[in-house]
Amino acid sequence: MYLWLKLLAFGFAFLDIAVFVAGNSTQPFTQDEQTTTPALTTASSVSPATALSTIAPTKPPCENKYRGVSVRYSFNDNKTFTATLDVEGEEELPGLPACQTRIINMSHPSCEPPFEYVLEVPPDPNQFQLVECVEDEEANTSLCLHWQNKDFPDNGQFKCNENKIEYKFKCDGGSPSYNKDTFKVRNLKPRTNYTCSSQVLYNQQLLISQNKTIETDFGEPEAPQNFTCSAKNATEGKCTWTPPQSYFDRISLCYWITPGGRNCIPQDKTQDGIDLHNLRPFTNYMVVLQARVTGKVTRSRNATYTFWTDPAEPSKVNGLSASRKTENTIAVSCKRPDQLNGPEGKYYLEVRTGNTLVKKDSGPECRFLVEDLQYLTEYNFLVYYDNTKFAGLPESVTASTSYNAKALIIFLVFLIIVTSIALLIVLYKIYDLHKKRSSNLDEQQELVERDDE
Repeated sequence: MYLWLKLLAFGFAFLDIAVFVAGNSTQPFTQDEQTTTPALTTASSVSPATALSTIAPTKPPCENKYRGVSVRYSFNDNKTFTATLDVEGEEELPGLPACQTRIINMSHPSCEPPFEYVLEVPPDPNQFQLVECVEDEEANTSLCLHWQNKDFPDNGQFKCNENKIEYKFKCDGGSPSYNKDTFKVRNLKPRTNYTCSSQVLYNQQLLISQNKTIETDFGEPEAPQNFTCSAKNATEGKCTWTPPQSYFDRISLCYWITPGGRNCIPQDKTQDGIDLHNLRPFTNYMVVLQARVTGKVTRSRNATYTFWTDPAEPSKVNGLSASRKTENTIAVSCKRPDQLNGPEGKYYLEVRTGNTLVKKDSGPECRFLVEDLQYLTEYNFLVYYDNTKFAGLPESVTASTSYNAKALIIFLVFLIIVTSIALLIVLYKIYDLHKKRSSNLDEQQELVERDDE
């Protein structure tokens, strides 16, 4: 009996202690999946009590032995992962698909039961893309980076645990950021390079790391300096300026009537003045000189100046007309000229017959009533506008007076009266002559009768 126990104890001294690793199984691995430890060495003589304790020991759980085991994942060209277990050496498990969860049993003769070790395979690093996300309007003083995942959450194919994904960002001029997939930095300098580094971790293991250099967009250029404009005459002006000292890629000058459409003229970057032509007389012009720079958006800074062109002759009056109100009274009216070309002024009227100036009149409105004209006479009416600086060209219209109706009526009445009186006189003469003839006949008759006696 004791001899048998000694032989059994001696046999245990030469046993190898194996670690078995198998997916979802408590069975030992094959030879290429098995990790062995050095053989145990024991004393040459073993007491019966020692032999009994070796046969039936009280074994601790394998969790105590293997819970500190670490794992590293490496991504392969065939788009699978290899898990490397740091267990009494290194044990590799190749061909693991992304986002797979696998349970393996880790066992050893010195412990029981086997420890169930969970492998959580990371997502495919090619699914992550670091992109810029800054708004175009803010790109001159801000930067934004975002880890874009191609499969999550767009089409729902991302099977890993999203809560175990961790993002890290660090950029020049900004504080580090963790756990958010988007990183923003503000209050940066325009047109400046900033280097950013970012990492994606899954279950506290580095999945992907990338550095990115970002140049902020152009800032607003300085406004042109010493910008002034003035009138050269009624239809021309001149503007001068000093170009901005900061960077700009183009400059343009726009001018327009207030209110009204604008006319823009591109300028050379080194140009410092321009002559303006074909302007309207006595017009208030607003001139804007704009320096621009074009990046993700167009940014500009303006200098503004207003000036008046000089007065000029007003245009002719419109719609001149003359109409007879009475036999010797004519009303003259017209409409405002299209272009006053100066301050508010007056309308002037000249009444002529032939080359003779008969009357003159003026007023703020083009309405004139010309009275006491000669009857049956043709008159020429000339009207022009004077803006207090210049007199415009006259516009003319002709009209004639009529006969004097009252005088004609009086003449006709007089003629009737005279005719009536003359007729009465003629009748009286006829009557008187007839009477005289009758008297003569009576006398002759008496004489004849006396002679007969």
